[in-house]
Amino acid sequence: MKDPGVPGPGNNFDALRLGAASMVVLGHSFILVGLPPHAALGHSVSTLAVLIFFAISGYLVAGSWLRDPHPGRFALRRARRILPALAAVVLISVLVLGPVLTPLPFGDYALHAQTLRYLGNAILYVSYTLPLVFAENHYPHAVNGSLWTLPVEATMYALTPVLMLLGRWRPALLAALALAAGLAAYALAAAPREVVIGGTGFWSAAMLAPYFVAGAAVARFRLERWLDPRLGLAALAVLQIAPLGAVPREMLLILALPYAALAVALRSWPVLRRAGRFGDASYGLYLWSFPVQQTVVHVLGTAGGGWANVAVALPVSVILGLLSWHMLEKHALHRGGRPGVRRIGPPLALPQAEPWRRSPG
Repeated sequence: MKDPGVPGPGNNFDALRLGAASMVVLGHSFILVGLPPHAALGHSVSTLAVLIFFAISGYLVAGSWLRDPHPGRFALRRARRILPALAAVVLISVLVLGPVLTPLPFGDYALHAQTLRYLGNAILYVSYTLPLVFAENHYPHAVNGSLWTLPVEATMYALTPVLMLLGRWRPALLAALALAAGLAAYALAAAPREVVIGGTGFWSAAMLAPYFVAGAAVARFRLERWLDPRLGLAALAVLQIAPLGAVPREMLLILALPYAALAVALRSWPVLRRAGRFGDASYGLYLWSFPVQQTVVHVLGTAGGGWANVAVALPVSVILGLLSWHMLEKHALHRGGRPGVRRIGPPLALPQAEPWRRSPG
């Protein structure tokens, strides 16, 4: 059983998602020890990862809807993909990680408003703090800064049927892409005051939406045959070295990055196509890596720098990702009589203005 939106076996999707998830760990490792992250194309590596994930997600989720446009089944496939593993990481963070690391008595911790609010992450209402957990870290109090992207992903899921309906009239979907790109450019240029909805900043989310829409447009208009990895990677190289301002570069990146990412993902290269042979660790890697990295900082400090954090946190997070897949995700995805979701992961990173960096104490 598999999601109708997932291409057949023998492609590079698993490898690209796993690579993007590793980029998240790399970017966060440097940020969490107080060092600037690696950057390219005007973004940190973790930002580039989130843009790649949104482009991939737009393509796969749109394909899922196009192959089985039933609202109930579509919603069930999406819920099965993100909610069970999310609930697990939230509950384990609250019931295990928090009690071990907080200096508060368990009764005070359990009844604290931050603890109760953190449980809302399981239903996509974002909260970053548990009482006095990671309070002494370089970035204090942020337990799992990656979770903010899930409400954005869920919103794009809800908009997918609308985008596909607009796609019946090609200019309408292209206009939607242009509108999303305009909002992203405004957010990038004007840095407007954040409007928070459901715990997630609207303008931070607006930075991501065009990449989902671009991926969805490729699926809706069946543009796969026009995708060439060499052309896509060359376009990204030109954007890297071209003397462009932030807004022009971002507008071009909205076209070039989804093109390059999907061109690579849809190919079948000997090594990359076997990346998922042990299971799809990408979503679990996303869910677990941030609290693992903060725990590494809590226990070992920041003296070893970002690479030391990567060296410890990445293998631990990959193992947890594989356990999440084999013990929970694949069973949730394949449960029931209709096709489940196979190996579609949400975006796994943070934009430039990471909301967890503003987490209250």
